[in-house]
Amino acid sequence: VAAARKRQESATSVVVEYEVKDSEVKGGIADKLEPPSDAAGPVPPAPFALVSNNRLVLDGPKLRIENNHPAWSNGGPRPHFMITVFDGAIRKLYNRGGPTPDARPAGLISTSPSHLILQSISLDPVTATFRGLDAAITTWPLAKMKPTGATLAVDGATWRAYTLETPSLQKTTWWLNPDEDYVIRRVETQTKNRPTDRLDIWYERTALPDQQDSALYPAAWAYTDYAKAGTGVHSIAVKVTRIELNKPQQADQFQFTFPAGTFVTDQRDFKDYRVQPDGSVREVDAETGKELGVFETHPEVPWYRNKWLLIGVTVVLAAAFVLTYVLTRGRRKAR
Repeated sequence: VAAARKRQESATSVVVEYEVKDSEVKGGIADKLEPPSDAAGPVPPAPFALVSNNRLVLDGPKLRIENNHPAWSNGGPRPHFMITVFDGAIRKLYNRGGPTPDARPAGLISTSPSHLILQSISLDPVTATFRGLDAAITTWPLAKMKPTGATLAVDGATWRAYTLETPSLQKTTWWLNPDEDYVIRRVETQTKNRPTDRLDIWYERTALPDQQDSALYPAAWAYTDYAKAGTGVHSIAVKVTRIELNKPQQADQFQFTFPAGTFVTDQRDFKDYRVQPDGSVREVDAETGKELGVFETHPEVPWYRNKWLLIGVTVVLAAAFVLTYVLTRGRRKAR
């Protein structure tokens, strides 16, 4: 925990650009299903590989994720773009495209501190390294892990096994290397004593511009998902192509304006909107999907939650009351 805290405090901002290669063998998806798939043929019907270049920015509690990874369907890969921003108070997610041809742009506004989009194999090693104690960001609960006493000798180093003391049919073991500031080198998962997946992580060092030191960062990682027979059927290979630590970040990159036509769900007032060509939004009936006749100027900040607008309205009303009172007293005295 002390090593994780040191890494988190020393990397105030992190910019990571990374390549993801996602590969599946023929029939690999069906081989993992329990109960078995009842599809007429293998799923997928042929091997496929999806490749993308993506970007993550962490700046204190703020974040930005640009996910360009294609979506796969039986018809083949489809272009896909998802962006998530969090300015420290409001989280916005924009999803353009998806696994079906009729997928339309969709947006989400929330104040939830949990960033589920970060919790994926493609990003787990990065978030665990630089935000390992932030439960809203990382999947791996470093503060709750306990040593099992097991060790593993790899390339002259001795890794130590950690796990969670929670009863479950699924057991995950994290292998940490004490010689490398207790970074996570391997993650293995078993279900009913059967290996289900494994993740291996390789690290390199990069200089910290504002300190006389360097920092370990995950340079590459490889994930394998196993079929019930124990053979690898799905793999994800990630390679960091650029990393930048502790550089000033522009505040506007943690904001996002939804394009015209986006269907936006605002979880703060539990209403749905559609962005109009002029930038305004119209509320959408949740049952019928039809646009209502009331326009809102800014779906991000409903008028009744804008404290400055409320203060302004209060001041105007108070001034009007005082003016009316003064004029009324003046008329009474004149009489």
